[in-house]
Amino acid sequence: MGSQMCAAILAQMAITFSPRTHHGLTEGAINLAENRRKLSHFAAKYLRRWLPQAVNLCDDVDVVTGPNIPSSVYSHVPVLGPLISGPAKHGQKHHFMLREEGFAQADSLKECTDWIKDKSRDATQRMMGWFWEPQSGPRRTRDLFTTSHDDDFRDVHDLTGEPLAWALHAVQDSFSPAHVHRNEQEEITRIFAWDKENGDPGPEAGKSGAKEWDEVTNRPGPGWKGHKAYDDAWLEGLHTVDYSSPHVRTAVNACADLLSFTFAAATSSRGDTQRLFDAGMTVFLGKYFRANFRD
Repeated sequence: MGSQMCAAILAQMAITFSPRTHHGLTEGAINLAENRRKLSHFAAKYLRRWLPQAVNLCDDVDVVTGPNIPSSVYSHVPVLGPLISGPAKHGQKHHFMLREEGFAQADSLKECTDWIKDKSRDATQRMMGWFWEPQSGPRRTRDLFTTSHDDDFRDVHDLTGEPLAWALHAVQDSFSPAHVHRNEQEEITRIFAWDKENGDPGPEAGKSGAKEWDEVTNRPGPGWKGHKAYDDAWLEGLHTVDYSSPHVRTAVNACADLLSFTFAAATSSRGDTQRLFDAGMTVFLGKYFRANFRD
């Protein structure tokens, strides 16, 4: 069996058995944008075929080639070559987390939002190729059904490099209590580092009345349940996204807004694309990424 086919099979297995948090959030966002008539029916149908899988797959890419794993670990393993084009050396901004403990919170916010901005811009440029194609005469709408990602092994590799997936993944992670602490106004008060304090449960986790968050230190309290518990809390029975959660609803709204303004920019006249993208991104960041850092 060829190495490309093996890599694709591994990716398909990862997609099948990994938690469906990002998959569910992305589906919800596509549905919401379509219901608001910000995505055409054809565009929504096209995106549903592959985008939820691509956003979910971002976590699996990191498992194989995480930011701290040198390329020498996997560069000579042929099965991984077709799956990953290079090491995922993004720091932690692609998960909307602090690069490392001690890194300035404001600098981390800029790093993370710049990642979302850059990937969204790349996605907008790519969308222009999805929906339009040059001809000798006037441009015409491209047939989405003949150019879409098919659900076969060949396209799994393509999904790992999809900028729209990386942008949405970071946006969604920014609303997870495991990655970012937001106050009741959804302002960001702290961005976590991926470390023992964040990953492990506190000494009083699960005990009645134990404080999960320490308002004085603006850090996890003794009742902190650990990173995985907070990520999994978005799921009902570890399979279906719990849309009753306020953070989930806001995350879905944010992703629907991102899909809406990038789609509008990509399908505008070419001279208007950059202006519409910049205007949409400014509103988007101002709405969902307000910060109130205390240190």
